Amino acid sequence: MPFNNDDTPSVSLNAREEFDIAVYPTVAQLFLYGIYVSLFGVAISITLARKRRFYKLHIFASTLLFMICTASAIARLILVGLASSEISMSAHLQTSLIIGIHCLANIIADALLIHRCYHIWIPNRYVLYFPILGFFVNIGLGIATLVIPGLYWIFMLVTLVENLYLTAVTAGRIWYINHGSRAILGSKVNTRYNVIAASILESGLLYPLVLIVTSICLALPRLSFHQTLMFNVMLGIQIPIVGIAQSLIIVRIGLGVDDSNTVFNSKELPDSWSAHRQRQCLSYEIRTDRE
Repeated sequence: MPFNNDDTPSVSLNAREEFDIAVYPTVAQLFLYGIYVSLFGVAISITLARKRRFYKLHIFASTLLFMICTASAIARLILVGLASSEISMSAHLQTSLIIGIHCLANIIADALLIHRCYHIWIPNRYVLYFPILGFFVNIGLGIATLVIPGLYWIFMLVTLVENLYLTAVTAGRIWYINHGSRAILGSKVNTRYNVIAASILESGLLYPLVLIVTSICLALPRLSFHQTLMFNVMLGIQIPIVGIAQSLIIVRIGLGVDDSNTVFNSKELPDSWSAHRQRQCLSYEIRTDRE
């Protein structure tokens, strides 16, 4: 059964088309879910091997996100089974089920992004005011969307802005630290910072890209079978993409950087550096296992 949004005109579908719209998004989701399972296993292995600060909290949140992605895949399979049988479920209930799982996965992923940004921006935590506000707004929107599915586009918009903001300030902070330290610590550390920043930026933009395409599909009237199919496929791959983006950051950094902790020694800093700049570098530590 396709996603139902009463605010957007949609085409009438026959039984065969409704079945196809239930099957193809499920196939796409299961394919990406298989990739996510592999990345999740590697990410957890890296986190357990390094055992950095708060690693247990990170494992808990990542495992919870994985369980939600698994529940989403199971729910999709159940909906396909219902579409091919005489047992029916109301369109509103199906929509609420899909949206509820999506909102929960997004909220957990946003919490992980905020957690990563929090540690990278210590002690300048003012940059977190905006994403924390957006986080609580999204919780309220997620609950409201269960009753009014038409609000889902607002939820996606807030999620998109928050993801872009957190990814930009996190990668930007690392590049800033890199700019100030490469002359002191050499090209090896410069390369390490570049790998971390690029991994966060590239992997972090994966989910916003999917959100942009899904938002466009949601805004356009679904006046044909193919338009409706495209939207439901994009909706189906959202949750595994959330998990893939989170795990991919850890995997890329873990496999691309030999030592994920860079701690500055005050003896290595020249007298020309201001005391404020020295405190920034002395207190800064990249903890890739705590995302």
